[in-house]
Amino acid sequence: MADTKEGNVVRVADRIAYMNHDIEDAIRAGILQKEELPKDVLEVLGDTKTKRITCLVGAVVEHGSETIGMAPEIQAMHDKLHAFLFERVYYNPIAKQEENKAKLLLETLYTYFISHASLMPPEYLAIAEKEDVHRAVCDYISGMSDGYAVDLYQELFIPKSWKS
Repeated sequence: MADTKEGNVVRVADRIAYMNHDIEDAIRAGILQKEELPKDVLEVLGDTKTKRITCLVGAVVEHGSETIGMAPEIQAMHDKLHAFLFERVYYNPIAKQEENKAKLLLETLYTYFISHASLMPPEYLAIAEKEDVHRAVCDYISGMSDGYAVDLYQELFIPKSWKS
């Protein structure tokens, strides 16, 4: 639980966004088929990423007053979808094979930007000045999408062919 209401809103919004992006990533990776998603969850939350996010965020807005949360029936479907993803995606052997690569990618980007902090966008340079470079680099990397992080890694560390 965050110390502020705003922090709790961000925490809930992050959970909603990550879960729905993970579904899309798992489908693109062939780990999951859209038809495998629990039908009762899709009936309540929606059958597309946009519908699910709209439903879940709407539920937080409608239910939230003094506390941040969702109506019990929406929360139950959210929890069921979350459990489904743990069972079918997060612990999937294909996905688990990529963990070491992802860890190496993140560690390499972190080390690089600690040494080359001036190459980060201005808002992260401000964080480095206000707090420290480690916090700024962590914030920068944590804000990257998977695709952006992979593309940046390739740009920084994979040799390009020479054109004649």
